[in-house]
Amino acid sequence: MVHLTRNKRTIYLCKKKENSLEFENPIALKVNYRPTYTSSDALALGNNYNLYQTIKCSPKVAQNFSYNDRIYIKQPENFNSSCNDADYYVYGNPLITLNEAEITIRKLSGDFYEQDD
Repeated sequence: MVHLTRNKRTIYLCKKKENSLEFENPIALKVNYRPTYTSSDALALGNNYNLYQTIKCSPKVAQNFSYNDRIYIKQPENFNSSCNDADYYVYGNPLITLNEAEITIRKLSGDFYEQDD
C-alpha cells in the first residue's frame, strides 16, 4: 500500500536496550497512525480500546519497532533513559505482511498501564 508523505507524522521511537531497563536516544520516524475506533478493534482490544493507536507503515520501517519500545509524539525536551514520560509503548510485535506492516501502540499513562486487560 502506498503511504502518502503528506499524511505522515513524526514520532520519536526509543528502542529498549537489551537486558536493561533503559532506552536508547529517540530517533525520528515519519509514519501514519490513527486511533482504534472500529467495532472489530473493540472486540480485539477490549473495553480500553480507546487507549490504543495503530501505525501503518512499510515493512522496512516496521523493523525498527519491537515489543515494549517507547514512543513520544512530540520530541522530548529533556530525555531521560528510563522514558517514564513517554506517550506510548509498543504493544506486541509488529504484524508484517507482504507490502504493509501494522503496529499497535498503547497509551503509557499511570493507572491504565498498571492494570491488566
